[in-house]
Amino acid sequence: MMRYAGGVFAFLAGVSALTLVAAAVLQIAGSDLVNWVVWVRSAFYALGGLWLVALVRRARSRADRSAFVRIRLIGILAPLGIAALVVSPDSGYPAWMKVEQACFGVLLLPVALGLLRPSVARAFSRNPLAG
Repeated sequence: MMRYAGGVFAFLAGVSALTLVAAAVLQIAGSDLVNWVVWVRSAFYALGGLWLVALVRRARSRADRSAFVRIRLIGILAPLGIAALVVSPDSGYPAWMKVEQACFGVLLLPVALGLLRPSVARAFSRNPLAG
């Protein structure tokens, strides 16, 4: 599960970095499809995705409970926040970015569900012999 989560986070970071490149090209072309929200969200996702990949590595290599708890919290809250962003009529996000974010939410949903599995949580429990 953690390997899958790391792959999803790396993919989201990569797509977000490409979104920054696309935003730069669109802005140079004078398009009104890019606003400050696009820049902030894309940069946040690119950096946040890299941070989450590092957390996954830490969790996997050391069975680090605190890294797992952070990953699980973000993995659960992110799809909820994305859903709110996508359905919000006045979020400031262009329609193309709402579609991108909806795709991100769909990719993150299995991560959220997988991280809630008792077997995954047991691997990072304080008492590995429990349960």
